[in-house]
Amino acid sequence: MKKYAIFLLFALLFAVFLPAGAVSGEDGNVCFLKNGGQGDGSSPDGAVGSLREAVRLLSGGGTLVVCGEYSFSEYIGLSEKDGSANTSPIEVTSVWNGSDYRMQNGAAFCFGGPGGSANLSLAGDFVFHDITLRTDGSSAERAVICNAHSVEFGEGIVCEKRGQAPYLSIVGSSFDDALDGECSIVIKSGTYKNVYCAGRGAAFDGNARLNVSGGVFEGEVSSSGRGDGRSEITGDSFLNVSGGSFRSGIGALGDVGGECEANISGGFFKGEMRFSGTKNTLVIDNGSFDDVGAFVFRVVEDEKKTTDGEAAQVPNSVTVNGVSGDLDTLVGKLKNAGVEPAVNAEEGYEPAETAAETFPATEGPDEPETDDGPEETGPETAPPSRGDSTDRGNAVIVTALVALCVMSAAVFALRRFRLRS
Repeated sequence: MKKYAIFLLFALLFAVFLPAGAVSGEDGNVCFLKNGGQGDGSSPDGAVGSLREAVRLLSGGGTLVVCGEYSFSEYIGLSEKDGSANTSPIEVTSVWNGSDYRMQNGAAFCFGGPGGSANLSLAGDFVFHDITLRTDGSSAERAVICNAHSVEFGEGIVCEKRGQAPYLSIVGSSFDDALDGECSIVIKSGTYKNVYCAGRGAAFDGNARLNVSGGVFEGEVSSSGRGDGRSEITGDSFLNVSGGSFRSGIGALGDVGGECEANISGGFFKGEMRFSGTKNTLVIDNGSFDDVGAFVFRVVEDEKKTTDGEAAQVPNSVTVNGVSGDLDTLVGKLKNAGVEPAVNAEEGYEPAETAAETFPATEGPDEPETDDGPEETGPETAPPSRGDSTDRGNAVIVTALVALCVMSAAVFALRRFRLRS
């Protein structure tokens, strides 16, 4: 009799203390987020209402499903100090398990509101995909600050802006703090203001890698830091572009203490293309450069000196294997920059056509002010969301345990009845 009582006790305790919060299943840990959420994150109806809390639940990695509108109007800085850092990548999306919450509930991840602006500072690797990233409010810049973590902006991203807000910007390192490590940014879709793979206003000690295969870019795109004299990097800079529309400057805009390498195999380019490393290597396989204003190749002084005490100068290396546009125009612009390109493309060579060039209308000032406010989330209101079957796994476990308890109690009662008989 005693062993049945012990078994029943442990079964009941397991059912009571079954872990709550993010759902664990075949797809890994999943947590739902929306304004006004007061649940444990295990379902759309039980969503959490705080990004910081959602990341705590997914600290070991998983999927964060934005199932309604989520907005914050002041700076959010995720951090190890308060447990809101993640040790494995977190996917942020509004499409999960066959449901597109953008269509169902108007889901969007919103930086700022009518009365304010906001930046998001990460403390781990992230992947954004199939989500609406919206900026709203004043003309102050909004940015995802990656703090030298690997961050991908994948397929299916739609960027929106409201009021005087510019499109979202991306900073691979930090706004103002000098960091070290490896910056890695991947962009496949979306519309953005500025992209700096390293720092925006501070130096970075390490390498920076920027890979772009799609998207629209209104402002500067740099595989190093911002070209402001303060955002140099000590390591190497790598830029790989296979698609996208670039309205303004692109290249390694901030000084690169190591080598600067760029490979371009697609895209539409306007403005200036600038590369600033101790050695600059550019390989062009495809792309439209007819509207490029100028190429600029700046050889940064190497720390290694020659025996004569002069700075070691390494020639710029440019190779043109193909172009979607006028080859002579491209070669002429390169020669005007003081380089003699190695041209391997035949006259009139045009690779497969890339997508048609489209640029959104530019609104607001080119250099918006920044806004780093205190750490807190914004308003907690949201449209109602529909339920989902994603928490059925826990429900099935609880039901099975309850049934097991009932069966154990029945067996125990039957044994007592037989003993009395």
